[in-house]
Amino acid sequence: MSTELANIIHQPLTSEVVKSYLVNGNGNVTDQEVAYFLALSEKQGLNPFLKDVYLIKYGEQPAQVITSKDAFMKRAESQETYSGYEAGVTVINLQGTMERREGSMVVQGEKLVGGWARVYRKDREKAAFDEVGIAEYSTGKSTWNKMPGTMIRKVALVHAMREAFPEQLQGMYTQEEMGSVIDLDPIAVEESSAPLRTQAQAQRDYKLMTECKVELAKIKGITEDEAGRELLSLANKPLQQMSDEDYKLYLAKSLEYIDKARENEIPFGKEEPQEQPALSTEEIQF
Repeated sequence: MSTELANIIHQPLTSEVVKSYLVNGNGNVTDQEVAYFLALSEKQGLNPFLKDVYLIKYGEQPAQVITSKDAFMKRAESQETYSGYEAGVTVINLQGTMERREGSMVVQGEKLVGGWARVYRKDREKAAFDEVGIAEYSTGKSTWNKMPGTMIRKVALVHAMREAFPEQLQGMYTQEEMGSVIDLDPIAVEESSAPLRTQAQAQRDYKLMTECKVELAKIKGITEDEAGRELLSLANKPLQQMSDEDYKLYLAKSLEYIDKARENEIPFGKEEPQEQPALSTEEIQF
């Protein structure tokens, strides 16, 4: 890993960075929701730049903080007392009886009714066990529609893991558990025609947009937060879902917006800033 990339990944999180780059969905997060996201990330050692944890908000719904399953499982399996697990699905089989089986396979004609899991600890005689019903969690959309057995098994497993290690996994919930409220579709992301930006590209873009925000704030005599919100309104999709080409177009649109502000929207009694030359597309190296 390069020194530059290491610095990007381990940089301190701020409310501004979270609001600008780490919110999924189309809602506007509150300061309290961002504060909770920051506190949980710090307490549990989760790095949003490595996609350990996501902040998701749609419309006026409360924001959801979701931990990736990989980060969740690594945390559980790193405990010294961890001693393995069993997990599977619960079905009504072809004989009409309820059956728990390991794995997530459901054959044609069977009815999937839930998932189950046991997590073993070296310091406990009895395993932590949980069984969940699919009706409680399935959204019937995207991955739940395509792989219901896999999804409900994951829900049962993270439940049992949290029961086995409540302190270490406190406040950490996965997308599969929260599917009844927020439905992320990882398959849609994987099938996107353009790759999302790398962490290095995202950090470069953050620096460029910070310059844009500072300049717009000076021109219009507003706060940097207000300038940032104006520029964000120009985006045609959430920033974290943009490809590199998407972001170049967004940046170009932002520069055009700043040029218009410089020509037409300078408040009375305020002079155009002279400290730095105006940003231009030619000065930006991608």
